[in-house]
Amino acid sequence: MMRRDRNSRLAVESLETRAVPATYDLGVAADFNLFAFENVNAFTSDVEGRVAVGNDASFYAYGIGDKLPNSMGTRDDLIVGNDLDFTYGQVYFGNIVYGNNGDLDSIGTPNGDVRQEADVIDFAAAETALSEMSTVLGAEIPNGRFRFNYSNLNLRGIHPDLNLFTLAPEDLAAAKSIHVLVPFGSTVVINVPGQAVSIQNLGLHLRGVDCSQLLWNFYQAEELTLSGIGIRGSILAPEAALSFNNGSIKGTAVVESMTGNGQFNLCPSEISIEIPDYANLKGLVFLDVDGDNQRGDPNVEQGYDGAEVILNGTDSLGRKLNRTDVSVNGGTFEFDRLWPGIYSVKVIPPQKYEQSQQLGIPGTVEGLPVGLGVANQVRSIVMGEGEDGIDYLLPLVPEPD
Repeated sequence: MMRRDRNSRLAVESLETRAVPATYDLGVAADFNLFAFENVNAFTSDVEGRVAVGNDASFYAYGIGDKLPNSMGTRDDLIVGNDLDFTYGQVYFGNIVYGNNGDLDSIGTPNGDVRQEADVIDFAAAETALSEMSTVLGAEIPNGRFRFNYSNLNLRGIHPDLNLFTLAPEDLAAAKSIHVLVPFGSTVVINVPGQAVSIQNLGLHLRGVDCSQLLWNFYQAEELTLSGIGIRGSILAPEAALSFNNGSIKGTAVVESMTGNGQFNLCPSEISIEIPDYANLKGLVFLDVDGDNQRGDPNVEQGYDGAEVILNGTDSLGRKLNRTDVSVNGGTFEFDRLWPGIYSVKVIPPQKYEQSQQLGIPGTVEGLPVGLGVANQVRSIVMGEGEDGIDYLLPLVPEPD
């Protein structure tokens, strides 16, 4: 797919710079029903809300904004960054704006006007922010569970604020319906990996969440095909060409491009997800030559490379973590991107150290001693948002000859 130079795109409604910890939302795109960075070719259907297209747009027999309040010409409901070709249709309660050429035939704007104007939306900034959001959410491991009941896919989450699920494309292909059950008022993110995703003839049933708080995140998709489906919730697929026919999306759709006759129904996004400043936990595996459970002269009691170190724990989303690292560069190990939680680190003694039961030596978190040393590990390491745990020592003692 050929891309245009995005430095030439419109620029006014820019998104704020993201800080860490970051609160992720759909930014300027949340004000639109359809938000595409490149091209749109849509026909014989409608969008109940606003539409923004970064490059070229073609509409035929199309309605836009019929469920919006009357702006009396104060709101732009169709914004096209480059060329607009619009035949037979109506923008009900707002304005049409295009950046370069406009070819309009039999188009009604009873409560607005049509004008040529650049610099209305900064699509490049929006794409940067929303691509980052998609990538960050896609990297998070799930805290919700799913299981099949015949051809029904049941998603169950128990966290009061944020429930994350990951569904492979083959899971979606095998399902006839999806049932989502979460605590009332919580936000739901359904991550779907894969460069090419197709969802067809799939029913959706929600309990505890509605379309305003549900996000489908196609964070790797370059091709996204939807047909014969009624999706509730916003779609975040910033790199995807969306082929959308014979169905409906109730929420905001953020895509690279879109073609088809699918219908977009209005449901303003209330997605707001805080990703904490990640914590980090570091330490050292060393040879406790004299067996005194302390590290003396580092030239004598040297770090040991190649030992397997396991991190276990539960974070603030209720996720049970089990991660593995191998000590390198003089015995160091490190676990990063940790949410607040309670963790332990344990060394798996290599073969000639397998009888060693030395106690792990607690380090410090933000300068304060945190943890409990037990055989081959340190337990009860409480990590807060953005905190650094350092100097956790895991000793090894050689077996006697």
